[in-house]
Amino acid sequence: MKNRKQNFTLIEMLLVIGLIVLVAGMVGINVRRALLEQRFRTEVALITDTLSLAQDLMLILGTDTNVTFTQEKEGIKYQIHVESGLSKNWRKIIEKPAKKLNSIHSVLFQDELDYPTNPGEIVIRFLSGGSVMSRGVLRLSTHEDPENAGLNRRAICLFGFPHSIITSMDDDKACLDVGVKEYDEQVTIETAEEIQRKEINEPNL
Repeated sequence: MKNRKQNFTLIEMLLVIGLIVLVAGMVGINVRRALLEQRFRTEVALITDTLSLAQDLMLILGTDTNVTFTQEKEGIKYQIHVESGLSKNWRKIIEKPAKKLNSIHSVLFQDELDYPTNPGEIVIRFLSGGSVMSRGVLRLSTHEDPENAGLNRRAICLFGFPHSIITSMDDDKACLDVGVKEYDEQVTIETAEEIQRKEINEPNL
């Protein structure tokens, strides 16, 4: 009777240990997934901030600014470049060495600007005081294959004219359509206001 009780207790202990190991494994997987997602979101935010800075420098200083993404052996790196208008001290602060992306393994962008590009390089351009700017959807992914299911993906919308740099969960051009609509509405409002001012200042006789 004692032996049976001891054997039964041993089985119970093994079951409990098995359950603990299973739960710990599931928790570990979820924690790892959460960490990867957080790192991905952080890198997306850093890229968005860099693009916003490039646009601000172009608008404030009137200088051409580029953000380049380069595919290298150790991974993808990105960096901001300012053509002119910065002192040496400010240039050192802004034009830091290229940063390596650890969570993002795929960067895709089809620019509507017809500029020559180098293999393995993507250039986002902010030129001519905002009259010439890259337009398209910058797609970021945690997998080298952006079509792979179950991965983290994010789209950064570039409208081709001065606009807030925004991100989207959708990997399509819906965000660009929204931006163009906002731009058209603003132009319509400004045009109507200009016509109204002319009518007030130059009334018909």
